[in-house]
Amino acid sequence: MSDIMNKEEIIREEIVDDISPTRTNTYVEDNRDTIFSDISNSTLVESIPRIITTNVDGKEKNVEFTTEEQYNGKRKTSIYKPVQKPPLQVSPTSVFHIFRFATSVDYFLMTLGMFFSVLSGLLIPLMTHLLGKIFGAFTDKQIGAITNQVFEEKIKTLLFQFSLLGVGSFVLMGSMITCWMWTGERQSKKMKQIYFKSLLRMEIAYFERDDVTSGGLLTSVNKDTEDVQAVISEHMGYLIQDVVTVVSTFVLAFISHAILTLVILASMPLLLLSLAYTSRRASPLIVQERDIFVQAGNVLENALSAIKTIRAFNGEEKEEKKHQNYLQAANSVSSSLAWTYGLRSGLTQFLILSLFVQGFWFGATLVANKRLAPGEVLSVFYSAMLGLGVLKNILPRIVSIERGKNAVNSINILLEKVALMELEALRGFKLSKIEGNIEFNQVSFSYPSRPDTWVLRNIDLYIPAYQTTVFVGESGSGKSTITQLIQRLYEPEEGLIMLDGRELRILNISWLRQQIGVVSQEPVLFDDTIFANVAYGRADYWNTTMKEVEDACKLACIHDFIMELPQGYDTGFGDMGKKLLGGQRQRIAIARALIKDPAILILDEASSALDMTSDHMVQKALENCRKNRTTIVVTHQLKHIGDSDLVYVMNEGEIVESGTKSQLLDIKNGYYNKLSVDHSPNPKRRTPELDSINKRLNSHESQQICTTPTSLKAKRVSAMNFLSADLSLSPPPSATFSRKSWYFEDPMDMDMLQGSATAAFSKRNEINDNSTSINDIISYYEDNDDGVIIDVLVTNPDESKSENTEQQKFKFPIIKLIRETMDNKSFYYIGIIATVINGLVMPAFSFVLANLLNTYSIADKDKLMYESRKFALYVLLIAIINGISTHFKYYLLERASERWAVRLRHLGFGKVLRQPQSWFDKPENATGKVTTILTTDTESSKNLIGQFAGNIILGLISLFGGIIWAFAVGWQLTLVGFGLVPLLLIISELQGFILQKYEKSQKLATENAANSFYQTISSLRTVFSLAIEPAMENKFHSSLEKPYKIGVKKAFICGFTSGFLDSLSYLTKVVTFGYGAKLVSDGVYDLQTMLVVWTLVIFCTTSASQMLATIPYYAKSKQAIKTIDKIINLPVTSNTEGIKPNHIQGTIVFKDVKFSYPERPDTTVLNGLDLTIHQGQTVALVGRSGNGKSTVAALLQRIYEPTHGSIMLDYEDLKGLELRWLRENVGIVSQEPVLFDMTIAENISYGKDDATKEEIETVAKQVNLHEFILNLPNGYDTKLGSCGSQLSGGQKQRIAIARVLLIDPKILILDEATSALDTTNEAIVQETLSKVQKGRTTLVITHRLKSVKNSDKIALVEGGKILESGTHKELMTLRGEYFELVRSGNL
Repeated sequence: MSDIMNKEEIIREEIVDDISPTRTNTYVEDNRDTIFSDISNSTLVESIPRIITTNVDGKEKNVEFTTEEQYNGKRKTSIYKPVQKPPLQVSPTSVFHIFRFATSVDYFLMTLGMFFSVLSGLLIPLMTHLLGKIFGAFTDKQIGAITNQVFEEKIKTLLFQFSLLGVGSFVLMGSMITCWMWTGERQSKKMKQIYFKSLLRMEIAYFERDDVTSGGLLTSVNKDTEDVQAVISEHMGYLIQDVVTVVSTFVLAFISHAILTLVILASMPLLLLSLAYTSRRASPLIVQERDIFVQAGNVLENALSAIKTIRAFNGEEKEEKKHQNYLQAANSVSSSLAWTYGLRSGLTQFLILSLFVQGFWFGATLVANKRLAPGEVLSVFYSAMLGLGVLKNILPRIVSIERGKNAVNSINILLEKVALMELEALRGFKLSKIEGNIEFNQVSFSYPSRPDTWVLRNIDLYIPAYQTTVFVGESGSGKSTITQLIQRLYEPEEGLIMLDGRELRILNISWLRQQIGVVSQEPVLFDDTIFANVAYGRADYWNTTMKEVEDACKLACIHDFIMELPQGYDTGFGDMGKKLLGGQRQRIAIARALIKDPAILILDEASSALDMTSDHMVQKALENCRKNRTTIVVTHQLKHIGDSDLVYVMNEGEIVESGTKSQLLDIKNGYYNKLSVDHSPNPKRRTPELDSINKRLNSHESQQICTTPTSLKAKRVSAMNFLSADLSLSPPPSATFSRKSWYFEDPMDMDMLQGSATAAFSKRNEINDNSTSINDIISYYEDNDDGVIIDVLVTNPDESKSENTEQQKFKFPIIKLIRETMDNKSFYYIGIIATVINGLVMPAFSFVLANLLNTYSIADKDKLMYESRKFALYVLLIAIINGISTHFKYYLLERASERWAVRLRHLGFGKVLRQPQSWFDKPENATGKVTTILTTDTESSKNLIGQFAGNIILGLISLFGGIIWAFAVGWQLTLVGFGLVPLLLIISELQGFILQKYEKSQKLATENAANSFYQTISSLRTVFSLAIEPAMENKFHSSLEKPYKIGVKKAFICGFTSGFLDSLSYLTKVVTFGYGAKLVSDGVYDLQTMLVVWTLVIFCTTSASQMLATIPYYAKSKQAIKTIDKIINLPVTSNTEGIKPNHIQGTIVFKDVKFSYPERPDTTVLNGLDLTIHQGQTVALVGRSGNGKSTVAALLQRIYEPTHGSIMLDYEDLKGLELRWLRENVGIVSQEPVLFDMTIAENISYGKDDATKEEIETVAKQVNLHEFILNLPNGYDTKLGSCGSQLSGGQKQRIAIARVLLIDPKILILDEATSALDTTNEAIVQETLSKVQKGRTTLVITHRLKSVKNSDKIALVEGGKILESGTHKELMTLRGEYFELVRSGNL
């Protein structure tokens, strides 16, 4: 901490030194005082000089720039001096790095845990010491050295001491596990918090890298934290316990007899060598496996978040194949890893048992020569044997540590990057007052992902404070890039950006963004309440009152809609507000910007998703909000430009014109003039319709017009309507008439006339020219709206309760699942056989050991040596069998379980892809949650049939093999010795039952936290723009609290039950020794019989205890498989079943169609809709937002199924047609295009795998995108990044259109297809679409009259049914609802 403070002081000293008046190339000649005061690691700047010393032609010159001065090509010198940051160096990860997330409380818990681990590790050496004494007592009794009474007294004393070990085991083991699991939960939570916080500190460019995606980061945080927690939790406690046990048992053995111990451990170097070799081989494989799984997680997330697009292009199989390729690659790496660890386990088991071959022989020699007593030999043997037995338990813990080290390495790199960025952030200043003058001086910029492509070229501009500055130009010209540079989402590569005369880069980033309100073209909302989403606009969002939120929502014209919701402002959005209308999302985003009361307001196509009514209402609200603040507007709609607004026209990254609207219109053949001529609502200043009207006016002299309005009652009159609801209106005051045409002094009046059917109609009435037809009246309005019906989540407690009841009744057919989903069972069956053989090793070894120990009581030296050598060779044979069976047990079970987990993930992904859209609409099936299930739960599931199944089979075979063998030798002691086994099983089953309940709750809570992580990371641009990183951190921290608290409860439960089970193992030994002593004392058993039964009971119950230690993992795996089983058994409808006609004509009939969304069955969206679209017709659906237009398109694609009525295609019921064939023949372009993290060529050809390069280029040319693509460094091979983040909205839309054109569908759906395009590209694309519509059935959904007026039929959708239909002229003549829609400005 002190180092950080020292760095901060040094940096601030550098800054103060930098602005010293005596230095060149810095600020000079300032007459005001400079005041610095520390506030939140930033500096409040009362005054920073604006005079800069520059070096011009080798001479120093002071240049002062005022807020009104333009740059005129002079390059300013930056005072910004980057912190001298050391290069990124990440030290090799060690075990200690795993604990970098520990706090003082964690260190206390770990200290306690280590204390209890050390003490519990000393219990086994003490037990071996007591075992040696007990065996010595039995040997003395056998040879008659002590009487029965002395023998019984000795045994009672020793058994009492043994009982104390059992009590100590309960306390120490229970406390050890509790402490380690507790700190494991704490550090796991802390790691996720730091990981999340670190990501929020990264620059936006970091997330545009090809290897960094939301899905990949989600997979990484889940897998990495799980691997690290596995090390920190009880594994570390057991590791310390095992190390202490190994060291102490070896020390005890050395104390008992050093030479014998050295003989036993003579082969230890071979064991260590095998460990080193396998660790070195496994380490890179672990890293490779992790990276592949992260990439597979990215495919999962991308596919689930774009499920509608994937279905529209029949991309399910393609996404499955892509995902499976990664899984197969991971499977190959996992196979090598399993073989490596299997080799390690086999060698270790062989070497451990083979160590006793020479030990048994040398021990027999010592006993035969009377150099060592049999009891002492046994003490050495048991010490070394238990030490080596514990040593083999360390192996899987070493594997966990290796995985944990590799997992923490990725966050180490991230933290090192963040540390370097934090040094930079220490230079941030805060201004005491902000006016809002923004200056760009020769700024050039290229995106980090495309460094060779300049987006801005030597930009010089000035944005005056308290005024509105508008940027217009074609898509991709750099307009939005300028707003991103102002927010410091990126830094310019050349030139300076100044705010109020201060360089932007010296200002604190968080403070700067808090001064800026942003409303973007694609608004992002968070999975929270409406209140919280609006309140996030403020830096102190926690202090936001309901009144402040309501006032902001009223300004944004969304308050009334919110109040109609069941829970009002407490209504949750669900999955990032995707179920809201585009216009509703936009208005909530506007409210979020307004509540901030920012000094600078950025509106990047802020009203692009609003219908005309809401647009004018919001524009009016924004007009009020623009007062006393700097406003920057990026738009394609020139109607939003005010007379006094400063306008910059951009083209290919350069500013080609600037000035007010009137000044730009005076430039003949200028860029703006061209835009204004082409721009809607006035595509042409002279239209045929208006020419027709003007011809009728030519016969009249100029005259002042006065009319008396005639009232006409209308059902709907927009609150924003510029004109009266009457059909006859007075002209604008500025209008006069000439013989040739109307002349307008005010350009806005002319816009109103040309844009309004009512105005044109009123002119006809004013000159009493009744011969003019209503068909001459043409109006042009623009609007963007996705038309999706609102689907705000309203949870029904009863449904939730019934769902929980079903879950409680759910019975888990694990055997059935394995049988149906495991693809290569032979691996598994052979692994089971190897496990059975491995399980028989322990009873066989126990029997041989007992007979070997019994030889030490033989008086004849030669016979003793002969018998000892014979049994030593048996031990060698058993060691070989043990090594081979252990290797194949580990490799085959791990291989089979890994393949099974991969197959579960593949099958689950396939089932999810084929679920109906209603399944994805449920909150429990959010993208983040499903991704977590398919990545984390499948990983947990494999442990059930891998490690757990192997341990269970091994334990059971050892247990029952030992029981049978022991019964054959001596049933009395066997019955007593194994009498406590049922109690062990009952307690372990109770432990598993309790833990399963907690696992289920923790799993659901963890999925919610993962979903919160995913939603934030996938919306980082919005998070950065709003400067709400602290809010998102608090939200994520809150989501982690519930799984953490459940984990702490689990820690105490596991501690208690594990301690109790361990103490029972000691009690088993006490009872066995006590009853065995009685049988020996009574002469029922001799020493050999007692030793055989005793060793079988002890070693087999020890194996059973190790088996029971895996119960907590069983509970976790079982709960994970339950979830996976639900997904695997999800019902699906094949997309290849049904009728597949040989050809398609394209006649579509909707007959009495009714529809309600499954999540809102009580809300009728379509209510008896009847619509016929004949072959080759172009039919336009129009109407106000939320009336079901886009629902019609969704039903036509069978995204949803109607609840009543039928939809016919060529007079065949849509339900009876093959779904794949249907979607091959139906192409859709929606308002919000979805692109994939692939190359441009791959995105365009997504629906046609066999597309040629020529075909791809042809459709790119049709949408005017070919030249832009060729100018990219990699051309058509340029990767677009996540969701096409490297492109502008218009460019994404054109790629989406090209994608549809390539598949050449027979039925075309255009759902606001050109909404994101500028006028130039819109005209080109619209012309292309007009051409491709010929000869195919086309359904157009739009609010733009110019897009529908030439349609063969226009259908007005109102209240879920067709209210009117006909051609444009017919409907205008009818003067019904369609006429009202046009007149009111909603079309």
